[in-house]
Amino acid sequence: MVIIRTDFGDLKYVLNNMNATLEVAKYEFRCRFLQDTVLPNFKGSTFRGVFGRALRNISCGIKDSDCSSCKIKNSCLYAKVFEQDLEKLKEDKNFSPAHPYVIECDDNKKTRFQKDDYFIFNLILFGEYIYKIPYFIYAVVEMGKIGFGRKNENGERAKFIIRDVISDGKEIYSDVTKEINNSPNSCMIRKKYFEYLFDDYKELNQVSIVLETPLRFKQKSVLTDTLSFETLIKLVIRRLNTLFKMYGSDTLNFNLDLLFEESKKVQILENNLYWKDNKRYSLRQKHSMLLGGLQGEIKYKGNLAIFMPFLMVAKDLHLGKQTSFGLGKIDVKI
Repeated sequence: MVIIRTDFGDLKYVLNNMNATLEVAKYEFRCRFLQDTVLPNFKGSTFRGVFGRALRNISCGIKDSDCSSCKIKNSCLYAKVFEQDLEKLKEDKNFSPAHPYVIECDDNKKTRFQKDDYFIFNLILFGEYIYKIPYFIYAVVEMGKIGFGRKNENGERAKFIIRDVISDGKEIYSDVTKEINNSPNSCMIRKKYFEYLFDDYKELNQVSIVLETPLRFKQKSVLTDTLSFETLIKLVIRRLNTLFKMYGSDTLNFNLDLLFEESKKVQILENNLYWKDNKRYSLRQKHSMLLGGLQGEIKYKGNLAIFMPFLMVAKDLHLGKQTSFGLGKIDVKI
């Protein structure tokens, strides 16, 4: 029996299977704008670009060096987070290389922010990168000095400050003290476990999956606009395999063929998915591009007990492509 256990005390999620473990931590950043600004609907991509630049500013000791030829790239946090060649790590169809972070922005329709308005986002980190949170906090401090959003009449982007950073309801950084309190005794201890067991869902025969941000994935190397339950489970397993293999203690080991065969028996009961395109501007490639994906809600029916532990954990991991931008966030409604 696979047990998926959630430690909400420090927002670490541990899946126990063949001694494999994965740590995941989530941090809420509450920031305040110092100027009026305009942001796009799809804020994750805009944020990620400036975030990468800011992390490089505080991490790179050789400012004019190209990362690919840098002699110290293997010890540089920026290079390890942003410049690793993920395609070289691809080995099989159930493994899709991924960055060690996810940025969750509030991609609502609000685009105009006034001075003193708050901008809130979440940063999710995996594995050893959790313990680099001070660097990521100071990268966001640096990002506030650089500014982001549409340029104003003076050719400047809006500056901001971090009001505070929250983890598990506890403050680990504030603009008042400008100190990071990330010790286990401050925000990472509250021993409460929730176990997701197959037996917990043995009577369940319907479930709704809400795609809160566009889910982007390929089938046979082509972007698709359908989502069978089998495809959904394969996306979940691929994401888990990736995170455990790259940032966990071991790889997962269970009968995938059996799981996938069972997933084919689950049917679509109601489909309210639609395709949504998001436009992003790539600073590196110097042009705009569309990042489309499925969004909306879809309901499935069938014998769901064996799949629910994986779906419940996937709520916090994001699925599909471009997860670092915040794409592929799902919710599970029982």
